[in-house]
Amino acid sequence: MEMAARSLGDLPDDALLSIFSLLPVPDLARCAYVCERWRKIVTGYTQLWKGKSYGSNRRPSESAEVRAVLRTLPPLRELVVEVAHEFTVDISYPQLILTVANVRTVRDCPRLTCDYLSTRLDIAVVMLSSRSTVDFSALRKLRILRTAAASAREPAAYGADHAVASALGLCPNLRELSVCAESLSADRLDRLEGLGRLRTLKIECPGLRKLTFLRHCAGALEELQLVGCAGLPPAELAALRRLRRLRRLQLSDCGAAAAGLASALPALAGLESLQLHHCGHPPDLSFAGRCGRLRELCVIHSSAADAVLTLTPEGHRLRLRRGAGVRVVGLSLTADHLPGALPRLAELGLARGCLDRLRFLRHCPQLRHLCCEFRRRPGQPQLLNLAADVASGSST
Repeated sequence: MEMAARSLGDLPDDALLSIFSLLPVPDLARCAYVCERWRKIVTGYTQLWKGKSYGSNRRPSESAEVRAVLRTLPPLRELVVEVAHEFTVDISYPQLILTVANVRTVRDCPRLTCDYLSTRLDIAVVMLSSRSTVDFSALRKLRILRTAAASAREPAAYGADHAVASALGLCPNLRELSVCAESLSADRLDRLEGLGRLRTLKIECPGLRKLTFLRHCAGALEELQLVGCAGLPPAELAALRRLRRLRRLQLSDCGAAAAGLASALPALAGLESLQLHHCGHPPDLSFAGRCGRLRELCVIHSSAADAVLTLTPEGHRLRLRRGAGVRVVGLSLTADHLPGALPRLAELGLARGCLDRLRFLRHCPQLRHLCCEFRRRPGQPQLLNLAADVASGSST
């Protein structure tokens, strides 16, 4: 036995790696407690863990094996914390799904390191503290989900505002923040300077009323998503003008908010992607002609089953669909051939007003793909999202 132990100790790291790669997760965790050298190999070489799985329904305080596994894990790519009737741990490295019976059982877990954390709001309020079971120094992405109505018992002081403030204070490397909550105080967000580190911000909040806090994001924010912000006044979109580095913007289910884009978007010189999903009546998109770097434009209207106007970077084709009987016509759509494309559209019988609304495409020299869907009205076909009579309230 002594000779065997001495022989194992003399093996080079490459040989130990080969041996450890054959072990299941519990045995791998036990090897980490043999000596300092083995621990450095087990915890330092993530390739040992890739593809390995482990599951248990025993809490760390009840099982030495679970406790050892959680303490031995190298940094995770994704940590998901869920709530159910009993505690379970499910590892499929580099992801860990931790299911806790209640908020308090989160504190029963050893400290974990991860790049991305996804959890419910009531759990996030508990985890985002100096005594957390997560090492926030490495966290780059955080997703806070809306708390189920049946378990929403946290006082207002410990709501989404508190969680966001704690996250910005505890996570120095946070670059992507996603928040889903019933209410979110824009005034409190406006006092959080940590927002300036974010490159991606996603907010789903029906109670959001202001966007003044975006002034802190002007230096770094590249992607912004606003989902379900039905109460957001169109005038608040003027705050987007500050986001000079913004590359991707998505508004989904935001009521009439899209109506305020015309004055804000021309200031976004770097905008490459714009998506408007069910944001009231589609606006006049002529302002898109002043977005010189725009590569993708997607407009989905509530009266249409599919996207009614989509521009994507792939291909060099123009596709038109008219009425129930789909007729597809292919045309070259490059900067050189665009002037000749509009007369061709006229030959298809489109209304003159529709063609005038499309002339902004002349100002999009880098546009490479256009897809428009048309619906035939009595007498003439019209663009679903650019119909001239939308403003008058008639249905499309």
